[in-house]
Amino acid sequence: MADFAVGAAVLKDHEGRIVGDSFRKFHVEDSEGEIWAAQVGLDEAHHRGLKQIVVEGDSLLAIEAINHFPERRKWRSHGRIEDIVKLASVFYFCSFTFVPHGVNEEAHHLLDGLPFNL
Repeated sequence: MADFAVGAAVLKDHEGRIVGDSFRKFHVEDSEGEIWAAQVGLDEAHHRGLKQIVVEGDSLLAIEAINHFPERRKWRSHGRIEDIVKLASVFYFCSFTFVPHGVNEEAHHLLDGLPFNL
């Protein structure tokens, strides 16, 4: 069990071009990292003033927990999920979509070069 996770977000425009990125280190278990990664993406999109976003994540458990809130799924981060859902409500359009691990390639490449002593 790691004592931290790193959440990464890659922002793309409607044509798939990368327009920004962000990452943050969290002192949580790895299993909670996917929820926190969604938070990173929402925070960055909100900071940039974006109005319509699609959040993609490669953890089906995390995406389902967000999409089915307030139903409690087998996930410990119910409070964090509530924060994510509240922040998502400020956007004109916001959806959460599961994508297979390989599809999130840019986010994983962003993390590849980071030192683990952030």
